[in-house]
Amino acid sequence: MSKSEERQKQKYFKFRCTAEELAVLHEKGEAAGIGASEFVRRAAFGRKIVTRTDLKLMGQLMQTAGLLKHLYTQMREDMMTTELSLEFSQTLRELKTAVIALDLDSVPVGE
Repeated sequence: MSKSEERQKQKYFKFRCTAEELAVLHEKGEAAGIGASEFVRRAAFGRKIVTRTDLKLMGQLMQTAGLLKHLYTQMREDMMTTELSLEFSQTLRELKTAVIALDLDSVPVGE
């Protein structure tokens, strides 16, 4: 956030919530790497909220896809069967589908 944006935020808005709701707001803000106030602001104005967990998961899925591709190449050189080739192909398609399903541009804030 730029300093000019921060300077403009001089008004306070209070609202009531339960202790459990407050804990969830703090937890969700922490998961996204932002404070509870910024989390509420982004949720209220429909701005993007990406959790670090989603980014980490996407990285792990991409790494797994890379390893599978490497294995596929190795096995193709040595002992690839039609059945094994189809299984690898299906697994790579499923990983691609999982990565696309993350769609980090539209992470829901209500879950």
